[in-house]
Amino acid sequence: MPTPSRKHAKIVLKDPALKAAVAVSDDETSEPEAPATHKAPHMDLGLLGDAVDAWYSQIRSTPLLTAEEEVALAKRIETGDEAARRRMVECNLRLVFRIAQKHYRQGVTGLTLADVIQEGNLGLIRAVEKFDYRKGFKFSTYATYWIKQAVARGSDQHGPIIRRPANVVESLRKVRATVAQLGTEFGRPPTAPEIARAVGMSEPALARVLSVGADPLSLDAPISDERTDTWADAVADGVSEAPDDAAMLAVLRREIDEALGALTPREQEVIRLRFGLYDGVSQTLEQVRHRFGVSRERVRQIERLALDKLRESSPGLLPVSSD
Repeated sequence: MPTPSRKHAKIVLKDPALKAAVAVSDDETSEPEAPATHKAPHMDLGLLGDAVDAWYSQIRSTPLLTAEEEVALAKRIETGDEAARRRMVECNLRLVFRIAQKHYRQGVTGLTLADVIQEGNLGLIRAVEKFDYRKGFKFSTYATYWIKQAVARGSDQHGPIIRRPANVVESLRKVRATVAQLGTEFGRPPTAPEIARAVGMSEPALARVLSVGADPLSLDAPISDERTDTWADAVADGVSEAPDDAAMLAVLRREIDEALGALTPREQEVIRLRFGLYDGVSQTLEQVRHRFGVSRERVRQIERLALDKLRESSPGLLPVSSD
């Protein structure tokens, strides 16, 4: 094996429990393990310097899994089968590479491509651990959420400090002051709706301010010197979803978007409006009728036809009736 140059990048997994799950299976890339040292065990995925393309060529040779194979592996993983866990990871490394490469090219991170891939690998492993085949979703769709989340979080934690716009800084300052004031008045951390009402924002706007404006560690800091509860305690109950819920919601949205591709533009619009897919508010036949300038019965016919199509292309994804 050629001797790598002195300057090189490595993708490593410091958690020894994950070592076997992501080890490159090609025997030609294997090396004898180094003698044990005081350093934490790690696994080199073979990304040295500019050899990312070579590594990608290697993982491209790993065949993708069919839906049936994913389910079979998931069942084995539930029983603690490490070989199945490892194969599920190996067969989805290309997904990590594509997401990491896209994130890296956007120029929003100070990490190297190798580092971004490393973060994505952690997300993939998390997805393998959390995947529930009984939900009927494709693993790649589910894993995409976890990989993107891990990549974004890694960039936030290890990337450069981001200069925030003045209006974001001002909004964040206002929110912080309001949280401290309400916490003192109530004797407990205020909820997201309470904070939003006090500062005159919608809850989605409040969530955006906190996600865009907060420093990576600021949500873990005490609200004030006199209090021990953190900013995360104050906003956790309404601004952020539990990771599992958020992942499944992201998967469901994507599955719905894919399913609606089988419909005409008008049918898609009727379904989105009738089932509240835009804003969570379902519109009545009368409201949709006015939007399209047709009769209530015509809207009902379009909806019924669209649902029939969806039952054929994506059985069980949407309710069969909205009446």
